[in-house]
Amino acid sequence: MRAEDEGMQAKPVGDRRVRGSLPGVRQQAVKRRYAAGMRDRVWRALSGVGLFIRLAILLLVTCMIGGVIPQDDSARMVFSRLGPKAAGFAALLGLDRVFRQWWFIALLSLLAVNLASCSIRSRRSLRPGAWFSHVGMLVILAGAVLTGALGTRGVMPLNEEEAVSSYMSGDSEGSLPFKVRLKKFTIEYYGGARHVLRMGAPDSGPGIVLEPGREAAIKPGMTMTLLGAFPDVVMSGKGPVNRSGIPRNPAIRVEVDGDGVKSRIWIFQNFPLLYRYNSGAANLPDLYYTYEAPQIRQFVSRLEIVEDGRTVARPAVSVNSPFAWKGWRLFQSGYDEERRDVSIIQVSRDPGTPVVYAGFLVLSLGLAWSFIKGG
Repeated sequence: MRAEDEGMQAKPVGDRRVRGSLPGVRQQAVKRRYAAGMRDRVWRALSGVGLFIRLAILLLVTCMIGGVIPQDDSARMVFSRLGPKAAGFAALLGLDRVFRQWWFIALLSLLAVNLASCSIRSRRSLRPGAWFSHVGMLVILAGAVLTGALGTRGVMPLNEEEAVSSYMSGDSEGSLPFKVRLKKFTIEYYGGARHVLRMGAPDSGPGIVLEPGREAAIKPGMTMTLLGAFPDVVMSGKGPVNRSGIPRNPAIRVEVDGDGVKSRIWIFQNFPLLYRYNSGAANLPDLYYTYEAPQIRQFVSRLEIVEDGRTVARPAVSVNSPFAWKGWRLFQSGYDEERRDVSIIQVSRDPGTPVVYAGFLVLSLGLAWSFIKGG
């Protein structure tokens, strides 16, 4: 009995030991189940279609904003295009550099994680064509992230015969590993300018289009012949002279023939009735001249690439014809409307571009495989 009593006494002690450890075991099990459940919920969220749709909508809206608001231009150019209030609002939110913002890169990275998670989750059901397509899209996203994180874009205003290496990216300044010199900037037009003359009031109908050397009837018994047209007339000691091709002060030189008497006068767009101070203009009606600039077809910058004081390339850069040199691309972006001998070149360096091209190649292979093999 003593032994049995001792055994019986030992057993409760053992039971108390086991019972005392059960809450700890249960807590550990609950923690493991909670962690497993949390991992499962996170995994389902990362690999779900809902996340993909939300990210796609956010990226689409971001790209639309980036297409409307000028990106990576100088503050002066953004102000000139959007106005002071809109430009200030865009700069405050960073919308003028939206593709370089950390949150845009984070959206691209999260989309890549979502696509990779979806591919791993469906690895047993995906066919080779779909696998290639998924891998191609992942490579494209990787190239986009690389460009957003390490790429550079800016603008470089160039005067003729000026060689510079600096460019402006937003409010900061960068430098190229070579210099760019503008040799010649030209603007090509569709046709020529129109010289319209209206009588009585500036908005009195379509007016008369004057052409060089051809007579135009001003009123019964009076004709006018266009002798010359000048877009930027200034007064000098010898009389009116043309200063440049920029239409700051357009004027025309005409010959008036009335009642057999001929006289030559100047008619200015900005000073409509100044011609009345000319002799022979007494019988003329009120005349209003309008210079209608031709439509621009193309503008071209003829450049020189300078390294160590030597010219190593002479490209001609236009809107649809950029030039690439040592990882940098030069685009014809625009020109200064006040000084048409100033060309604005956009410079960019996109290290992710080859990666994006490789991704599109893999994606094309995947789509072709799916089309030909059926999966």
